[in-house]
Amino acid sequence: MSIMQNILRRYLLAYRNKITNKLFGRAFIPHQGKKKGVVLLSFLTGPFTLAPGEFYTDPHSNNWASPEIARLFSERGYDVDVINWDNDRFIPRKKYAVCIDMQYNLERLSPYLPKNCIKVMHLVASYPEFQNNAEQARIRALEKRRGVVLAPSRTSPATSNPGIADFLLGYGNKTVHGTYSRFRKQVIPVPVPIMEKYDFPHDKNFEESKKHFLWFGGGGAVLKGLDLVLDVLGRQRWYRRFGLAHGHAPIPAVFDHQHMINLFTTCLCRECRRAPRALVRRAKRGCPGWHRSRRTGSSDAVEP
Repeated sequence: MSIMQNILRRYLLAYRNKITNKLFGRAFIPHQGKKKGVVLLSFLTGPFTLAPGEFYTDPHSNNWASPEIARLFSERGYDVDVINWDNDRFIPRKKYAVCIDMQYNLERLSPYLPKNCIKVMHLVASYPEFQNNAEQARIRALEKRRGVVLAPSRTSPATSNPGIADFLLGYGNKTVHGTYSRFRKQVIPVPVPIMEKYDFPHDKNFEESKKHFLWFGGGGAVLKGLDLVLDVLGRQRWYRRFGLAHGHAPIPAVFDHQHMINLFTTCLCRECRRAPRALVRRAKRGCPGWHRSRRTGSSDAVEP
């Protein structure tokens, strides 16, 4: 296949997936070589709708992991049907050889899968009961410590998926994997994907950088311990700058006011899609982060 033919094929497949994803919530990747079977991937459909030259400004590793899993199966002779992890309408009709689900959909899909279908659960977090209890405990501790009451923001629904799966694999350390011990199944560890590599910053002032901090996280600020970090830094006077890069979920107002007002210079990036790369580049140079919203044109950086 020539280069032009390959590019044209990628365009056609992407626009086909744009349509099927919009209408039916599905995407498709064809097999390469001799066909061996069909795989169902319950992960993310969005990355499969990108034509050559299009890309996600959100660098979340799932946008790479989903098409990478599909590519590995495609190269081994499998067609891959892709649905979103939270798709609660899709009913399997094909004789799938393998079904890979990101955490929550396997229990619903299982009755429609062939008996010999290999069911794999891809872990992206601790077992829901453990995670929910941990968040509640940290919220109670925050209330006791600062008199602030916050609602849980990372509550996960209970699931029987680990018991249904033939294999468990995914991210996390031994502590995360240990939360699934009740199911008496070995968890196959998968390293967290690296989306981008950066050259070593030879011109960086490391002595000065020791006084600068960047929190890079998504939803569930209390669960992840942001309040503890800010409590510690709020009592210090030897650091100069604290940057807060937050993902898709809004930051609780308590962090904007009661904590942030104590910080000398604050970079607050809410809902920012392009900010992570920019923040990494600027942090390497020891510069404060700054992000301008493409939707509103206003600055998402706050300097109290």
